[in-house]
Amino acid sequence: MLKLFKFLPTKAKIVLIFMSVISSAYVLIQPIIIKNAMNLSNKSDLSDVLHFGLYGFLIYIILYFISFLSNVSTNYSMTTILVNLHQTILKRILKNSLEFKNSEKISLLTQDLEFLYGTYIEPWGMLFTWGIIFITTALYLIYSNIILGPIFILGSLLIPIPQMVLGKRLNALGELYYSKRGVALEKIMDAVNGRQTLKNNQGIERAINRVQSAVEERENARKWSAYTSNLIFSFRGLTNFLGQVLPLVIGFLMNLHGANIPVAALIAMFVAAQQASQPIQTILYQIQYLQEAKTTKERFFNLLDTPEVEGEKLPMVKGIKQLCVGSVNKSFSSKIIFHDFTYIFEMGKKYLIRGASGSGKSTLFRLINQELAVDKGEITVVTQENKKYSQFQNNIGIISQTPFLFNDTIRYNLTFDDDYSELELLSALEQVGLVSEFENILDIKIENNGENISGGQRVRIELARCLLRKKNILLIDEVTASLDDENAYKVRKLILNLPVLVIEIAHHFDKRFVYDKIIEL
Repeated sequence: MLKLFKFLPTKAKIVLIFMSVISSAYVLIQPIIIKNAMNLSNKSDLSDVLHFGLYGFLIYIILYFISFLSNVSTNYSMTTILVNLHQTILKRILKNSLEFKNSEKISLLTQDLEFLYGTYIEPWGMLFTWGIIFITTALYLIYSNIILGPIFILGSLLIPIPQMVLGKRLNALGELYYSKRGVALEKIMDAVNGRQTLKNNQGIERAINRVQSAVEERENARKWSAYTSNLIFSFRGLTNFLGQVLPLVIGFLMNLHGANIPVAALIAMFVAAQQASQPIQTILYQIQYLQEAKTTKERFFNLLDTPEVEGEKLPMVKGIKQLCVGSVNKSFSSKIIFHDFTYIFEMGKKYLIRGASGSGKSTLFRLINQELAVDKGEITVVTQENKKYSQFQNNIGIISQTPFLFNDTIRYNLTFDDDYSELELLSALEQVGLVSEFENILDIKIENNGENISGGQRVRIELARCLLRKKNILLIDEVTASLDDENAYKVRKLILNLPVLVIEIAHHFDKRFVYDKIIEL
């Protein structure tokens, strides 16, 4: 939890601890009121009764108001931690190349984060608060009677024993539920995203059965986790007797042997012990939640331990004359993709890379863009001053056949809220020939990843993004594969006329265009 506590400002930490300690006194209201009430007798006059009433009124009002302020502080702290955690995880996911499926990344930022809040962040807050309340109650019991107080406390501590015995089983069920939930989410996403494919192939009913089976397995895992929790709770009757009634019996037996403990004090301690059972039981449930959250927590903590890649803060390399691939080796398991591969790409020239599927075309792009690490060798750029740089990702623009467009305006799809002038935006759009195709082009709203524009326009928006950021190394991946001949010609002509280094992957190419070099892999 200390990892998450760092997301809370120092002042908020101090206020949270202080308010939690002060507000814990509210748990003593009933024992104190009952003790004072039992000290009243038939001989008490009106003044004594009014004094008792005023005393009770002030205690309730003051302590519950303090409790209200403590709850406000706790809610603020939990919310602050959750918001800052979400921001940090989002940075890790967007900036780092993680070995997660997209569905897992989305799940982490949505339902997993909510699950973590409900079963880890909030329970830790409850453990902290109710732990202080239990300590306050324990101190009151010891203060009331140095002998009987610890007996009440020890009895209360019997409550967690069933939890300790069945904890491993509950933890295993929590891990099973997390696993089944991930499988169900994946199958639901497949069914929804692949609806048209299922419809075309008469597979909807079977897909429904497949999803339903995964959901049933998920809910069965949840059910057995709940059964175990309920079994633990069922032991409460026995432990409450041992923790509350038995110490009271011992107190009366002590009085029979001359201890002379006031009945008012005994009843107040009995009530305080009942009050102590609430924090113990609450702590018990929070521990259950924490055990269920173990797998999810570890995933988040592993992400937090992952250093954040600061690629966006790297400056662009200026004055590049060559992109050099030097003696690169790359393998996947036992399959060798590149062995001692060397090539020098000259700035401003146009290269076409061809080869069968699996020959390493896309792998080369990922190595150049540092999405993959080389096993051996290096990939660098060399400047006009013969300086060598291995970090040049901000010089690279990637153009694919299906660029991703956000459900927002073309303005946002170009700027991503960065500070570009309208003149710069329109200039980039003019270079790719889009200004004349739309009225008020910057305010056009893109729908459903570009569903309302053509494939060629999507590619040209991606190209405008690169021009806007002055990318001078373009990696072109099958960019015209899904375009008709007219749009394919228009896009390729546009790209090959740019004064930048172009490295293109294409199975099929238009022979009307001439490349400086065709590389066969």
